[in-house]
Amino acid sequence: MGVFVAMDALVFYFFWELALIPMYFLCSRCSGEFRIRVTFKFFIYTFVSSLLMLIGIMFVYLHTPPVTALSEHSFYLKSFYSATLDASQQNMVFWLFFAAFAVKMPIFPFHSWQPDLYEQSSDSTVMVLSGIMVKMGIFGMLRWLLPIFPEAVEKNDTIILVMCIIGILYASIIALSQTDLKRIVAWSSIAHIGLMGAGIFARNHTSLHGVMMEMLNHGINIIALWIVVCIIEQKTGIKHISEI
Repeated sequence: MGVFVAMDALVFYFFWELALIPMYFLCSRCSGEFRIRVTFKFFIYTFVSSLLMLIGIMFVYLHTPPVTALSEHSFYLKSFYSATLDASQQNMVFWLFFAAFAVKMPIFPFHSWQPDLYEQSSDSTVMVLSGIMVKMGIFGMLRWLLPIFPEAVEKNDTIILVMCIIGILYASIIALSQTDLKRIVAWSSIAHIGLMGAGIFARNHTSLHGVMMEMLNHGINIIALWIVVCIIEQKTGIKHISEI
């Protein structure tokens, strides 16, 4: 909730990092054989990328216009929208923010933590990860990335669109080849996230509305899929399609 309602960059970052703590313990307490390894991988990915965003936040803060005679700069969202960054500065800081959001979603090629973590985690933990936490990255792009760095977005949109489309095709092909129910849902989720990423960087009215709609749809569908997987596991004790 803090991430979604924050109107201050430091408050946003505080809650962004705070969400990682309970998720780390929820994931590490699960019953998967490799839970510690995959949870540590998830932690490193998200923590390092978040530190990059913190560097970016401090840089943008130093380029925000004065608010009052006593305050030279501000972390307020509207001040960040008014930051005086030239094209080269925007391009540099854009990638610092993008790294944090792309890992959280995740977008190809920042996705490698997700399938293993989803497979090893409990169903309830995975529901929180896929239904809520990935939306933090999408929301971050919509509220922070696009408005603050318009020139950098325009310059790099083609590169990111290609990454998203590769992610859609790559994840879909791998999902079709899986025999583990959890991994099928995990890989299909990456494909859906790639679609939302492509919608964001298509940068038109229709695509952005589509992203908002898909965020809602994905939240409902992915949790419903995990409920189905959970029921099958509880009823049969297995999760491999070939054994069901």
